[in-house]
Amino acid sequence: PVIEIDHSFVAGDATETFPMRIFNANMAELPAQINVLASAILAVTLAILIAGAWRTIRRAAKR
Repeated sequence: PVIEIDHSFVAGDATETFPMRIFNANMAELPAQINVLASAILAVTLAILIAGAWRTIRRAAKR
């Protein structure tokens, strides 16, 4: 049988599509600690990216 990509996005009522599975997974309540941890990881990642970009710009300006 041929598997087509659009079958995982467009289907009838009896089938759970990939986007609906992701949406339903997000509907489950998570403990507040998980949200705090995710926010901290995001903040640290953004700080590293911004620091790297700032350092690159400073080095380019010195040349």
